[in-house]
Order: sequence, then structure tokens, then C-alpha cells
Amino acid sequence: MPEGSQPDLFSGLPISEETQLRERLRPRRFAPGATILLQGQLSGELHIIRSGTVSVRASDTLGRSTELARLGPGEIVGEMSLLTAEPHSATVLAITPTATDVLGRDDFLALVATSARLAQNLSRILSERLLRTNRRQS
Repeated sequence: MPEGSQPDLFSGLPISEETQLRERLRPRRFAPGATILLQGQLSGELHIIRSGTVSVRASDTLGRSTELARLGPGEIVGEMSLLTAEPHSATVLAITPTATDVLGRDDFLALVATSARLAQNLSRILSERLLRTNRRQS
């Protein structure tokens, strides 16, 4: 992520809440072509993309894969699975060398339960994604 920028998930968080969130993150790196999340599996992880580009792809029942989005620094993946406790609805692949910060399910739920701003940020991110999806389907 560019110097001085922060993920949308952190937007407007009080310093104490941002510190709590950052303390729970674990760095991960992925080579181009590596699978970050796999459709149909439960990983229990949210990834905040620090650098690189990822492809979000979904396969239909015939195995045809469609790219739903390309995401980059500051964006998140895996949050829907954490919220619903359901398997991932898409596969996320690294297109370029990618670095993420990972937040586990228990830490994620604990933070969302205690931070109204974090919950608002997450709601806004999900709403924007739904809007983009709806526009693409129209």
C-alpha cells in the first residue's frame, strides 16, 4: 500500500482501536498464481491487501471460472466468510507478488463486536461491493 495510506477498514478508527487491530495482524506473502482463498473452503481468515493485485474468481457448477473483480492495496477479501461462517464464495488468486495482513476469525469477531466504527467500515465496504456487482449485472 502506498506510503501513508491505510486500508478502508481502518478509516476513522480511534488510535486505540487501530492499534488493537494492527497488533492482531499476521503478514503473509504470495507468489503470482498462488491461491489466497479457495471457493468452497472455510479458511477463517480475512486478508487486507498491502501490496500486489489479486483476482477474485467464482466457478459455476460446470467448472467455468469468471473473474468478478481485481483488487489491490487497501482492499480486503475473506470478510463475508468470517461474517457468515460459510465457505468462501470465490477463489482469490495472486496476480502479482502480493503481501497481505491476515486477521483470524476470532480476533475479527471480537474487534467488530467492540468497535462501532470498524463495523460501519465493514458495512460500507460490503455495500460498495454489492453496488458494483449489481451494476455489472445490469
